[in-house]
Amino acid sequence: MAIDHPAAYEVFPNERFVSAPPFPEFRVIASRDARAPAGAWNDRGIDVLPLISTRDRKYVTSFEELPFAGFAKLHWIEARSR
Repeated sequence: MAIDHPAAYEVFPNERFVSAPPFPEFRVIASRDARAPAGAWNDRGIDVLPLISTRDRKYVTSFEELPFAGFAKLHWIEARSR
């Protein structure tokens, strides 16, 4: 799928894996002037801001994996805006 959009915007799918209904509806999320949050923590309270504040292909990986390739237990990141 291609999405024509103004250059000032970035677009992202409403993409998350759900194995059973209700499934998330398809939609496109548009973002403009994005900036890093003031703080970010994983579900264990560990500061993950250094991993998400720049586009350097470093990702949060401190979640517990399931025995299936590419799957993880439920986890989240909590962020505080500036």
